[in-house]
Amino acid sequence: MVADNHYTEILEGKYTNKHTLNAYLTRIKTLKTKLDVTELHTILIDPDTYYPRLQKLYPSLSTRKNLLTPILALYREDDALARENARAYERWKKLHDDLTKLQE
Repeated sequence: MVADNHYTEILEGKYTNKHTLNAYLTRIKTLKTKLDVTELHTILIDPDTYYPRLQKLYPSLSTRKNLLTPILALYREDDALARENARAYERWKKLHDDLTKLQE
């Protein structure tokens, strides 16, 4: 299991804009709290379990899309995460893309 501080370090290293960084960190904290999960990695690798729960918690398409954004950012910035969990990454990306289409 990858520790949360690993993901925080990745975000801090890649996102120098404090507003973006703080928004991502806040969204991650929200995800963990609302989904009652202690390790972010658990959410990252299991979209089929956690996205349906997000749908119930957040009926707003834009809220859900905003919550998925830091997940996708982590997959883009962490090559090992993306490589080792390619199916989960593709699923999260599709869910995000679907939300974008529904908003149009």
